[in-house]
Amino acid sequence: MEIFIVRILIYGAGAIGGYIGASLISSGESVVLVARGEHYKKIYSDGLTLTTSGESITVRPKLIIDKIQDAPPEVDLVVISVKAWQVPEVALAIRSLISSRTVLMTVQNGVEIPNQIAQIFDENQVVAGVFKGISELVFPGVISYTNKGHLTLGNINQNSVISVNNIADIIRKAGLDAVVTNDIQLELWRKLAMMAPMSGIGSITRSPVGKWRSVEGTRQMAADAIKEIVEVAQAQQIDLPIETVTNLLKFYDNLNSSATASMQRDIESGKPSELEYQNGAVVRIGNHYGVPVPVNTYIYNTLIPQEIVARDSVDDLA
Repeated sequence: MEIFIVRILIYGAGAIGGYIGASLISSGESVVLVARGEHYKKIYSDGLTLTTSGESITVRPKLIIDKIQDAPPEVDLVVISVKAWQVPEVALAIRSLISSRTVLMTVQNGVEIPNQIAQIFDENQVVAGVFKGISELVFPGVISYTNKGHLTLGNINQNSVISVNNIADIIRKAGLDAVVTNDIQLELWRKLAMMAPMSGIGSITRSPVGKWRSVEGTRQMAADAIKEIVEVAQAQQIDLPIETVTNLLKFYDNLNSSATASMQRDIESGKPSELEYQNGAVVRIGNHYGVPVPVNTYIYNTLIPQEIVARDSVDDLA
């Protein structure tokens, strides 16, 4: 069944949501942005600015809100682009906006969020998006990106009658790359294998990728952490090949030496992070299937005390 996207709501106008949202607005789509704090105030007063390679554009959304109660009564597509740990509360907040024809799209790191959303709403309405790109919220109202974003999209329920092709078309029209896959679970695990080792090792060493990839011990930790994720995926009949280990080490080698993952930047800033949804997910799912994951367990156990401190300091959504 083809879906017609007229009104889009992006809940979380940060590095990824803001980048996607600004691109959609620039291409003429009707977009409502949900943001908070100083970021909301800046977008409300001056618009949302995208910068890259010394160039910039500023766009103004159809509506910018900081309370979901101010959202229009019906939307066709909701892009949930807050951090993974914020999703459960957001899912409850948007319930009144969701009709039988609304599509919900997730773009978080990790493999668990799409299924969490599918347990709250109709799984046939849930589309998972795997985002690849480098973007960062550098100042309130300003997002920087260094390469064109790429989204892989797929239905959580492979038997869903909802086609995601229209969503992919809208994203391509906005200047991003978009492809549709029939096996989104594989793509989710492929990205987890890329992100969790980089996030975790960068966080425990407090160093950028250029440092830890050059040290024999931490490079081996990365290889072992990737291998564990491959084995956990394979235990679920997800066809993530063992060659992923070699391929991702080459990927790390090709990154800018100063690169860090968003989870690492959050941890170093004392903020709540996606630890539970990256290395923590590997530990939980690995234990469930009886797959040993000692490196990911070490990373998780080392970082969880600081994560608890950071979460205790947060009273509501960031």
